Amino acid sequence: MLMKKLSIAALVLAGLTANIHAQTPAPAPAKAPNPTVAADKTQLQADRAKVQGDVAKLKTDKAAGDKAAVATDKAQIKADKASAQADRAKLKADRAQARAANKAAHKASGN
Repeated sequence: MLMKKLSIAALVLAGLTANIHAQTPAPAPAKAPNPTVAADKTQLQADRAKVQGDVAKLKTDKAAGDKAAVATDKAQIKADKASAQADRAKLKADRAQARAANKAAHKASGN
């Protein structure tokens, strides 16, 4: 009698396990890195490096006492910072667009 109850319990447990596995949703599609966002990040890193180089040049020109070069360096730093700010805005917009596309793909996959 005990064996019969144990085998029935094992069958019920196996059935419940199979039912749980059948209800498990399919995994979401993998997020592929967006090439536009990656290019924006690379451009932003280049902008930062350019500003850092310009700041180093400014320090050198200040130490040398070259007032004309200092003024030119300050103008260049200002222009490079403006470019970096524009690239940051582009990165933000591209990230938002990529997120919307990923969300739409996720929704279309039925998850």
